[in-house]
Amino acid sequence: MKNILSLFLLLLLASCSPDPVTPNGGGNNSGSNSGSNSGNNNGDNNGGNNGGDNGGGDAGEDTSKPYFTIGLVPDTIKTLTYWSFSYIYSTNIEEDISLQSSADWCEVTLGPDSNIIIHAIESYNQTEEQKRDFIYPAPRQCTVTITVGDVYKKTVVVIQEADDAVIQTEGYAYLELNGNGDKAYKHIISNCISWTATTNADWLKLNKIDENTLEIVSTARPDNITAERSAAVTLTSDLNEWVTTSFGVREKEAEISAGEYKYSEPTPWD
Repeated sequence: MKNILSLFLLLLLASCSPDPVTPNGGGNNSGSNSGSNSGNNNGDNNGGNNGGDNGGGDAGEDTSKPYFTIGLVPDTIKTLTYWSFSYIYSTNIEEDISLQSSADWCEVTLGPDSNIIIHAIESYNQTEEQKRDFIYPAPRQCTVTITVGDVYKKTVVVIQEADDAVIQTEGYAYLELNGNGDKAYKHIISNCISWTATTNADWLKLNKIDENTLEIVSTARPDNITAERSAAVTLTSDLNEWVTTSFGVREKEAEISAGEYKYSEPTPWD
């Protein structure tokens, strides 16, 4: 009788107990699958396609007003043969862009990457007559005009340096300065657009007066330096580092400076 009652109680308890919980089981699997599949797929596919490239992009642009923007274009461009200058632009009136050059040797074109290219396309050298007379051609120039409808217009001066440009100095190979501190002027012959003077001496100061005149100023030699000082001055084209020349500077004890100031010298340019 006791055995029958015990069996009856066990069956009654089993029928009333909750479903068993599987450790690390159904909650994780069913929750992540249903959540990520229905949520991510609906959001990426429906929301992305409907609201992105096809819908919002075109509706957000305002094309009612013409516009043109371009990178900073200088007023003057200094160039050598075959040099190109490129400027990125953005516009909604691309069919109304006008590009004009006043000379055949300089070309202005629309590039493939929404850019405007200014390009020196022809060599520039001495003529046979100039070679015979030892004359070097001066830099030549033209204008380039960029016009875009009524919203943008700019004219740029393009200056091209000759391929056979030179820098020469008049006077002796050495410029002599008084050891007490002195000043002298060197006459420069050059057909470069511009040039720069440098020196390896900290006791010299170089002042470019104009494209044909260089002022050289020296400081007094310190008492603890007994030997006469010497230095080199180098002139180099600002565009072409291969166009260069040098002259020497040295000290002398004479009281009179050997300045070579010659403003009136002619420049052998064509």
